[in-house]
Amino acid sequence: MLMSSIQGVQGQELSVSQTQIKPNSRVVVTGKGFDPKVGIYLAFYP
Repeated sequence: MLMSSIQGVQGQELSVSQTQIKPNSRVVVTGKGFDPKVGIYLAFYP
């Protein structure tokens, strides 16, 4: 499993378990340091 992460300007961290997604695969997205009242918005492009 290839994990990829990016860090925000206020120390937030967003990680995904895969950067190339095949049909019927499972992708795990995790975040740290985000305001739970706001949440995290994700978009997937084919």
